[in-house]
Amino acid sequence: MKIDDLKTNNITIETDKKPNFITAVSTSALLLIDLIALLLNEFDVFKIDKVIMRICMIIALFIFAAPIFLCFNKKTSEKPWVKFLSISLVSALCFFEYTFLNYHAMMLVVLPLILSTQYKNKAITRIATTGSLASSLLAPIIGYASGFWGQDHFFSYLAQLFQNYELTETATTRNPANDISQIFLFIELPMSLIIVCFSLIMFFVTDNNIKGLESQQNYLRLSREDKLTGLLNQSCYQDFINNVEENITVGVIFFDINRMKATNDTMGHTYGDLLISRSAQSILNVVDNKSIAFRIGGDEFLLITKANSIDEIIKKQTQWKNSLYQINLENKEKFLGLECDVASGYSFGNLQDIQDLVREADEFMYRAKPNMVR
Repeated sequence: MKIDDLKTNNITIETDKKPNFITAVSTSALLLIDLIALLLNEFDVFKIDKVIMRICMIIALFIFAAPIFLCFNKKTSEKPWVKFLSISLVSALCFFEYTFLNYHAMMLVVLPLILSTQYKNKAITRIATTGSLASSLLAPIIGYASGFWGQDHFFSYLAQLFQNYELTETATTRNPANDISQIFLFIELPMSLIIVCFSLIMFFVTDNNIKGLESQQNYLRLSREDKLTGLLNQSCYQDFINNVEENITVGVIFFDINRMKATNDTMGHTYGDLLISRSAQSILNVVDNKSIAFRIGGDEFLLITKANSIDEIIKKQTQWKNSLYQINLENKEKFLGLECDVASGYSFGNLQDIQDLVREADEFMYRAKPNMVR
């Protein structure tokens, strides 16, 4: 377990690492299929113009390279922007392949939507839907207008696909406007309807997944958090010190509220809880992106912070003392002069020795108590 894993604003159930890996594997598999198709086409197994097929393969190689590299690379595989770029590039790839290879690559237009199902992010679904719709509507027209789609062969395919369709025109007499209307009717419209229906289903599935994820995150946050103070609780602390992963230097500051029992006995537990919550707030005020803080006992707290020297720990302790002083100053009159009197001690060393560091900070605190200015 790492310090960053326990930051209350950084609780995550899942990352993009696994979905990005699946995206990389899928695009790698598609690239392999393209290479096999290219070889088969060179031996006249397919009826695709060889020059067009080669051009398509070159474009595919360039587009494939980015998502495969980014998703397999450990340094970038969990970056939030990688998934957006990968899905966008896959959409672009499907568009180019559908444009060049016509109905041979027709089903590729749904690939971005299929890959988007891994991500619990509505923006990804919208990007995938836009890319798939653009491919289904634009690629056939561009392919036809550019001559990539062999007209006679393509319309013969339509005649076989739809038995009621009669091929009455030849390449020399064919009306382009009529051709485009038939492409829209038999190719673009059905594919667009499929994509819209599929994307609506995916939108609701993604929405349910997001709600489920938020519930899990909220449950995990509550299971880690001490209700009275907002600090990480004792159970979380035990889990952390027993499962330390990082080999870094840290500072540990141990806190203990003075005369806690006397306050409870003379003024009641309501005032005792008030002392605890205000003391905890003074610690929360100095928790930054390098620190975590726990309530490890009734009136005991612990702050662990990444540090390169003991001077950084002393500076952090000074910041906390200023925070505690300010809280006492602001609440002195409001709570009948009741002040938070908190002792502290610190230690510095390797996080792997966290239990020894906690013991050293605790001992330091008790040695310093008689002379500590609080």
